[in-house]
Amino acid sequence: MEGGRALAEVLFGRTNPSGKLPESFYKTHTDCSAHAWGNFGEKETADYAEGVFVGYRYLESYHVEPEFCFGHGLSYTSFEYESAELIKEDGKVYVECQIANTGEMDGKETVQIYLGPKERTESEPVRQLKGFEKVFLKSEEKKKLRIEIEDYSENRNVWAGSSLKDLRMCAEKKGYETI
Repeated sequence: MEGGRALAEVLFGRTNPSGKLPESFYKTHTDCSAHAWGNFGEKETADYAEGVFVGYRYLESYHVEPEFCFGHGLSYTSFEYESAELIKEDGKVYVECQIANTGEMDGKETVQIYLGPKERTESEPVRQLKGFEKVFLKSEEKKKLRIEIEDYSENRNVWAGSSLKDLRMCAEKKGYETI
């Protein structure tokens, strides 16, 4: 019943939007990997031959520009990312970074962590989401986050950012021993 009020509060700037897209929006249906691989809609059954190359993994790996990328979102404030570091503790690997709300309005940001191979083969995507955390920050507030990442190995680059197309920094190893 309060949907209209909620929408009005966002549109008039009383509430800061903080949602992020959980998928990519294609510019045209033929940008979808199922169509691009040439086997969708041609038979009575669909053969999903694209494997791991679906959604944003396909778009990034094959240089197809989406209308809206995975993780895209809007905000009435701005966020600054500082000092991303890789930390190993108790057999787990984390990205530790500081986020600052540099705008005039309180807001939420979803920090997204992506891994990608340093030397990519054709069978692996350019980047994959491996961790994220949503944080609320008042105007001018800073917080340090520690986000656990999955499947880390030495031959991977690690990025932190606001969306797939807005990666702010590459994480550096500090006080970190090789796994």
